[in-house]
Amino acid sequence: MTQSLAEPDAKKRIAARGKVLSRDHLLSAVWGIGEDCTIRTRTVDQHIAGIRQKLGSEGARILTVPRLGYRVDLS
Repeated sequence: MTQSLAEPDAKKRIAARGKVLSRDHLLSAVWGIGEDCTIRTRTVDQHIAGIRQKLGSEGARILTVPRLGYRVDLS
């Protein structure tokens, strides 16, 4: 199983104790793209999809929170 360079950091950010993390926050924290940037990207969504796939059935624990971001189901 190979990981992209951003994946380990993205996993840590997503697993932030079940808190919802916005796409903008993840873009800033993982890739250094400022929240004031006017570029819209699917980078976060593509990485989340890849992480979910690599985690198999456990990947379903990464939840999409519509219009807010992502969080991990810790239950």
